[in-house]
Amino acid sequence: MKKHQDQDFIDLTVEDPPRSYQNMKPLNGNSAEDQRLVTQETKTPDSYDDTEHYFTLPEDTYGLLLLLDVKSILFWKAFLVTIFQIALIILISMDLLVDGINPPAGVNTAVLSAQIMALLIGVVSQNDIASAAELLVYKRKNLAKYLGKSPFHVLIINLLHFLVGVGSLFIVFVIVVQSEEIVDLFANFAAMEFIANIDELFFTLANLSYFGNDLYEKTEQVKDTKIPKTKQKLFIKRLFLVTPGVIVFALWIRVKYQEHRGKFVTPVYTVSIPDEYDKYDSYFSGRYSLLKNCKRKNERFLYGQDKIVKYKNGTDEKFEFRRGVIAYCERSSSWVMNSYTPINPNLPIGSCAEINNKEIYDTCERVHLQSPSTKKYDFVGISPPEWKMKTSNGRFVPAPRLFDYISNRCNVDKDCGLLDDGSRNGGTCDTETHTCICKDGRFGESCEHPRPCEVLHVVYFDVETLQYERENNKKNTAALVRTMEGKPFFVNYRPIYSQIYENGEQFIFIYQGVRYIQYRYPFEGSNTAFTNEQIVSRFKNKTDILTPLFFSKQTDIGSPEGLDWYEVVSTSLHNEIGGGFGTFGPKKDWKVICPVCDNINTCGDDGTCVNKSCKCNKEWSGSRCQINDPPILTLSPTFYTSSPGANKTQTQNKNGTV
Repeated sequence: MKKHQDQDFIDLTVEDPPRSYQNMKPLNGNSAEDQRLVTQETKTPDSYDDTEHYFTLPEDTYGLLLLLDVKSILFWKAFLVTIFQIALIILISMDLLVDGINPPAGVNTAVLSAQIMALLIGVVSQNDIASAAELLVYKRKNLAKYLGKSPFHVLIINLLHFLVGVGSLFIVFVIVVQSEEIVDLFANFAAMEFIANIDELFFTLANLSYFGNDLYEKTEQVKDTKIPKTKQKLFIKRLFLVTPGVIVFALWIRVKYQEHRGKFVTPVYTVSIPDEYDKYDSYFSGRYSLLKNCKRKNERFLYGQDKIVKYKNGTDEKFEFRRGVIAYCERSSSWVMNSYTPINPNLPIGSCAEINNKEIYDTCERVHLQSPSTKKYDFVGISPPEWKMKTSNGRFVPAPRLFDYISNRCNVDKDCGLLDDGSRNGGTCDTETHTCICKDGRFGESCEHPRPCEVLHVVYFDVETLQYERENNKKNTAALVRTMEGKPFFVNYRPIYSQIYENGEQFIFIYQGVRYIQYRYPFEGSNTAFTNEQIVSRFKNKTDILTPLFFSKQTDIGSPEGLDWYEVVSTSLHNEIGGGFGTFGPKKDWKVICPVCDNINTCGDDGTCVNKSCKCNKEWSGSRCQINDPPILTLSPTFYTSSPGANKTQTQNKNGTV
């Protein structure tokens, strides 16, 4: 046996080569050169199994495409199957990656083992990669000459074959890392394996004469075609085979590491807890941030409220401090929203010293809300109506209608800022923190609210003359509270407004989680109003549960503009509007409006917005054309609120009702 230096094959000289190779015909006519090549490549001793020195073309669509003439109808029939397979792979990839790769927050040991097995099966069963690699490392000119095709034809078909294998393996990887249930994992895996084998299924059916005798003969020719093996480029061939599998497992390990570090857990939730059963519950509304550095409870991350709740207890009227936490309770196998009493209320947000102390915090104690039983590592997939709320008598009842929590996680820019015109350019998504960065002064979890108004005017209504009073820009004006850096100050993602009278009385409009309330500051015995810095300091990290003067209905709009206001007339009896605060009386005879108009805060039907100011029609006046002068009792001014998503209206009738 000797090896030719100028050839890619082994020359084995024997006296009597096997009959199957003696009778082989070249695929490109009967030229002497082709006959010499075939004869030279097919020599083998009787003592060897011919499969040790020859390999066949892949028995699939790509094997057919290597032999078929591009100008023939049979080629395009087979190529149509290839296009169909590639299109399916592209469509599935687009569907899986529409929001990027989103692995679950965590999986249990059984699912983790299933993921490893699925990846092993996916790598080992990728015949497309193995078959294409065998031909890609072969010297293209010799292979093309042997098959009777151009080198370019051979290269394109083999590259397509290899890329289909890589694409199929990539989809298997995405399915595996995004699965959190074993049944779903293998169901999706089996479906993908079927798509990956469409080319082999077509070949099998063609070989059974389902697509005519011509294709049947070509499939037989593919099966009979044998190509000499070569030891050259063996390293490259192994590299083609091993590299995709190594990359897939390396990526899987990286995903598991990021999963352990909380990369795929929602970083922030905004929680709204109604006050139907207890007014104190609503003060636990607000922003809950992922406590990534704290010790996980029951293999799950915790979320901590971004402020301390300060209130007077009902026993000795002493102040108490509480902080809300969202955690997983092992005893009930459910997610809970509970609270604990911090030993040091001045600890910074995200501090783990007390959360990690079992004597201070227990995931199953002081529960306010509880999800249904689940094994999930995040509660983003559990809908709010499925939760139950604990009442004052200790019973769990269905959570109120307005109970809600919103994931603040974004993946792409379109998740930030759906504007009224349907466009999504209110903000951009920070892909590192997965939070929205708002533009043009917009605010909210997803930049859904427009820039807050700088001032609000309190507009009174005279029930005797059925006329709105003139706006007093000095007396009846509430100014936007700003930080020392000049930025608007927000509590529960809503702006705060401060109104100061000449006698030193101060009223503050604030959103406490589910409704706007109006506090009176300072308290009895003081005649000094709070500065913006003092207001920011007071509400930045804690909420004082005091007795408000006026309340709005429960709402989620971004500003108190246009809302009706109420006063508590009884704390012992409760009605639907007042909830846990008590019974509300009639609507008050005033509202607050923004004197600046825009495409959201319009001038209604009685004026036109010009350069952010209303130009009122005849017999109408006021910053928003809300004053009828002289009054025309048959007409009604229209208020437009700044609720997100659409131009919603509230119409104030002459009797003061809405």
